[in-house]
Amino acid sequence: MLDFTTPPKRAVPPPIRRAVRPDMAARPASVPARKLDRPAATAPVAKPPREGKLSIDIQFAKPEFRRLRAAGRWLRAHISLRQAITTLIILLVIFGGWVGLAIRKHQLDRQAAAHPKQSLANPGRTGTLELPPYVPAVPATKQELLTPDGTHSKYDKTKQSYSFLDTIKGQQFTVSEQRSGGPLGTGQAAVDKVAKSLKATTAIKTGWGTAYIQTNNKYGSQTVVFGIRDLLGFIQAPFTLDSNQWITYINNLE
Repeated sequence: MLDFTTPPKRAVPPPIRRAVRPDMAARPASVPARKLDRPAATAPVAKPPREGKLSIDIQFAKPEFRRLRAAGRWLRAHISLRQAITTLIILLVIFGGWVGLAIRKHQLDRQAAAHPKQSLANPGRTGTLELPPYVPAVPATKQELLTPDGTHSKYDKTKQSYSFLDTIKGQQFTVSEQRSGGPLGTGQAAVDKVAKSLKATTAIKTGWGTAYIQTNNKYGSQTVVFGIRDLLGFIQAPFTLDSNQWITYINNLE
């Protein structure tokens, strides 16, 4: 027989009570805020580039030693070590000789600057130049030419001739003097004989006697033969002057 009685009722569980989130404003200051309460981070803002700023990019190329290596291989193949050492020694000797000559030249230049007057008979000895055994005739206003300095005036002991440089109107010429006598004769006779041998045919009258001028028209030069005291004088000029100018110059000699 079936039982149609009402089945017993199941026990109903009590309702679940949800926790209520407290108000953020009501949270005490001592309680730190949770991670969820932090403000969201903002994305970084790129700074604009500065105006006028240069960007330099320097790249150095690696040196190539292929040619040097090839040259080294060629040298090793064609030149032995002994030949290389011999060549190096020869080059060092040549370079050392060149340096030695340069140093010696510098020393000689310093010696010449410190001792401008040297003996003509012995150039290696410093000191006063040798004087002639007679008094040369020089212009009255240039008495310094009586003292030889090796440049403007000098005495040649071999030729027994004293010479000096002088100028007329900026043009330089040479005057040489020696004692007359011997085969040439003395005084005016010596002047006449030498002038004839030089083909100096233009005669001029000076305060010291007759002088003669020989003119080379091809080269535009002149040679003047004259006598003064017991001296026989020669003027060699790479230019030409008229007779009066040479007369004036010779008369100013003393």
